[in-house]
Amino acid sequence: MSTAEPIIMPGRQDEKTAHFVSPPDAYTWKPERTLSETVLPAETPEPEPPDTADLAPVADRGDVGMTKQAIYRHLRELRDDFTPPPGLTYPEISDEQIVMMMSPRPRHQLTAKDITRQLDPQLPEGIFAYESTDVDDENLGKLRVPDIIVTSREAMMTDDPLDPREITLAIEIVSPSNPDNDYRDKTSDYPAMGIPHYLIVDPRNGTWTYQWQIGKVGGLVAYENRLHLSYKNTVTITTELGEWTIETGDLPRYSERDMRHV
Repeated sequence: MSTAEPIIMPGRQDEKTAHFVSPPDAYTWKPERTLSETVLPAETPEPEPPDTADLAPVADRGDVGMTKQAIYRHLRELRDDFTPPPGLTYPEISDEQIVMMMSPRPRHQLTAKDITRQLDPQLPEGIFAYESTDVDDENLGKLRVPDIIVTSREAMMTDDPLDPREITLAIEIVSPSNPDNDYRDKTSDYPAMGIPHYLIVDPRNGTWTYQWQIGKVGGLVAYENRLHLSYKNTVTITTELGEWTIETGDLPRYSERDMRHV
């Protein structure tokens, strides 16, 4: 997934004030203090939230008894009404936070197209590879936007984010700026969401990582199998729908300029 330092908008219920921090490529919203940390003299007025209409629903919320699902629904409403600033994509939701990503670089998108063009002719009738589709699990409080998914046309005929259990394969293309989002966060999220096969393609160093077989590792839901190889090796993905291959030798690598775009 193409990313910069994530824009994080926490969804916890006890936040009273907020401020903006401006690193080179992103804006981060985070609480300045919480109810438990704020001690005000009787004559001191309560701090005012920032004059930011898009953030008001989160910043003004006073109900400290919200469930994870309620927080997620609130963040979904915020996301649905949010217009990304130039250069940013629509955000994802994980761990009670809204995380916004930088728009992808051209070689990122070229990699996605090269992969989908290889996959589509191999897939059974009614199954296709789609790019950048909302996928959510309300019980887990997560909404992700994989770079590529393999699912049925029927599953895509929905007004809501896609059910992750309808997905056979998710593919992420690593950005230069935030590889942890794909290697760490989504490696944790995708098996928990029930996606049985997960492929990470990394144009930074010309490698791929394939993970499959959902089970338990250290008591947590996780992929039990992992294969990490270089681009010169063919990816072979064996699923209940068939076996598919992806030739990686001609996939583009990021340029030096791409690598500086963080």
